[in-house]
Amino acid sequence: MNTSRSLPRLEFKDANKLRDALLSRAKASTFDRSLFEEYLLSPNAFPATGPVRIQEDELLDFRKGCVEASEQAMNSSGDYKAEFDLAVGKQISNWESMAGSDFGVAAVWDFITLVLLPDLALQRFSLPEDDQSENRTARSRLSGGNRRHVLQRLWKRHVVFGSQIVGARILTEDDYGSLLERKLTLEHRQLARKVAMKVVNSGLQGSTRRDYTRAVTRALVQMSGVVQFSDSDLDHLDHAVEHADSVARQNGSRPIAIDVVMPATKTHALPKARIR
Repeated sequence: MNTSRSLPRLEFKDANKLRDALLSRAKASTFDRSLFEEYLLSPNAFPATGPVRIQEDELLDFRKGCVEASEQAMNSSGDYKAEFDLAVGKQISNWESMAGSDFGVAAVWDFITLVLLPDLALQRFSLPEDDQSENRTARSRLSGGNRRHVLQRLWKRHVVFGSQIVGARILTEDDYGSLLERKLTLEHRQLARKVAMKVVNSGLQGSTRRDYTRAVTRALVQMSGVVQFSDSDLDHLDHAVEHADSVARQNGSRPIAIDVVMPATKTHALPKARIR
């Protein structure tokens, strides 16, 4: 279906109530059809103006697809969390054409997570026992708009990197975290994808790879103070990433020899690193 739909929102006070109930185990982590219908019919569930409101059966079809994806992950021989992220993330990505810009609204993610898919959310992230720091982390996983959100972060992966890169399983959790927590790479998709491929092709693993990725993104953020990035100028982005790579490697644990060549044809371009 290509027609955009307006998605339901969950008011802040209601989201807090449901989140507190889940975290305190006062509410079972199961889908409650009557609760779903109550909040869907709330007068504040949809904005007064906008696209046609999504129908109940469309939301339930989406839930069904996500449940089946979760079961597929559970029955897989691979790591459940990784399989869940891939399978459920694909369902969310496929559904985006129906949601339009509403996926950028935190209250929409509160409805999806706390009303429509509470069981799946808590299957992916187990509730902590009594550790307060762990409880804070769990709360962030269930709070729409938070970068750690259990489902919203999966949507962002597909938006920024595309289904081909995500589906290829070439990026780690640390890679996603480092690249999506930075506003620069979150907002510039082509830049994020070029950095991602630079990380993948670096051959680094573990903590060394994590440190390298952070160093590259940090160098790019520093550049952004004086250089304007545009996803329409791919050659310029190539130069920027090559320069950030040289900075990261020179300052990291594995320095390499670098020759810096200043392009004469582009006055706005950054030094292009040539690795030897």
